Amino acid sequence: MPNWVTNIVKIKCPNGNAEQVKKFVEGEGGCFDFEKIVPPPPTMNMVSGSLTDQAIVAYISDNCTLVLDDDLIESANAIVPTLGSRVKRSYDRTKDIIKKDGADKLYNFGTSDKLMLTLYDAGKIYCENLMTYGALDWYDFNCNNWGTKWNACEACLIDESPTELSYQFETAWSMPFPIFCKLTEVFKDIEVKVEFADEDFGSNCGRITFSNGVDVDSYIPEDYKEGQELAAEILGYDLTSDLIYSKKLGYYVWADYFEEAEAEYDEEMAKKAAEKGSEKPAEESSDESAEVTSLKLETESGVKLTF
Repeated sequence: MPNWVTNIVKIKCPNGNAEQVKKFVEGEGGCFDFEKIVPPPPTMNMVSGSLTDQAIVAYISDNCTLVLDDDLIESANAIVPTLGSRVKRSYDRTKDIIKKDGADKLYNFGTSDKLMLTLYDAGKIYCENLMTYGALDWYDFNCNNWGTKWNACEACLIDESPTELSYQFETAWSMPFPIFCKLTEVFKDIEVKVEFADEDFGSNCGRITFSNGVDVDSYIPEDYKEGQELAAEILGYDLTSDLIYSKKLGYYVWADYFEEAEAEYDEEMAKKAAEKGSEKPAEESSDESAEVTSLKLETESGVKLTF
């Protein structure tokens, strides 16, 4: 399961077109639907899985009737520079599958409904997707065009007026940066302010303002403590009751875990101090041995040798 990122979105519509913006972002996926803002082409409804590379190989090599050589690798790289390595890696496996099951066997390549295709036919769709859209399938398309692999989850319209809309929703792993660029590109008169915070508290959080298709202002904390303070503000945690600042650790700790965390820190510091202290006798012993050897050589030869 992914880390979930909370997004709080405020859309300022100074020309009073909030209702128009609201209808634009609303779709079958909810009140804030990425598919409505950046629609994926129908051909992206292809599975992303173990058969993907075999399908690509089957198409490029004409069901492995073409020999895996430099020409075949170059033809794959002509589609996407990294495709040749995928073909090379999966060629033998694909050849074995076709030899065993035949070139006409159908496999389900659909993400929701069944889409029964041969490896060759599926590979053709994958390669055409790459050449046309720069993405193999739904996963590639979403990551490239939405900034996250899934649509907005648990989206809700918090507040609205003729000049402002407020939304909150969750996204997988990251905030949907390209979505806000697209929205402010379509509606050039609006401004979108986004606050986001990862469930990995204090990491992957920030504030970004979008206008005219680009981010015009941003604050992404580099310091972990500052990240925790911003995340607490966004997620509604109290830094005096829900979390407590530890001077020993240099960051905030959940209140229920505070004493345990500081005890673990003290134990670790004591362990390191003990390890450091145990190194001294060994060093002293080594020095003493050197002195004894030097004295012995001096006594036996009458000449003092130094090491």
